[in-house]
Amino acid sequence: MSSSQADLCLFNQNAVRIARIETAFSMHARMKGLLGRHALPEGTGMYIRPCSSIHTFGMQFTIDVVFVNSDLRVVTLRRRLSPNRMLLGGKGARAVIEFQSGWLAQDALHIGECISLRP
Repeated sequence: MSSSQADLCLFNQNAVRIARIETAFSMHARMKGLLGRHALPEGTGMYIRPCSSIHTFGMQFTIDVVFVNSDLRVVTLRRRLSPNRMLLGGKGARAVIEFQSGWLAQDALHIGECISLRP
């Protein structure tokens, strides 16, 4: 599956947190990620799986990052990751969700919390 739009919504505690999650599951889509974009539309994120680390080399904007394990439990949260950086997802990280910095509310997610991604 390649990158697509409006596939999923991110929920926690049955509240919609992000209404549009693009997916990147193929090798090509995962490698491209958010490269070449100037921003993400408001309320949009990208779910990349499998993924246990990321880089922002060549990116043009700052992102917020949420790594999850295979049960979609948050294992790492990082806000304001600027371009030209690397980030390891931490123990158990199996996927990442990236957002333009500031679109994910400060208190929306917490380490150890389970999320769901569904249509």
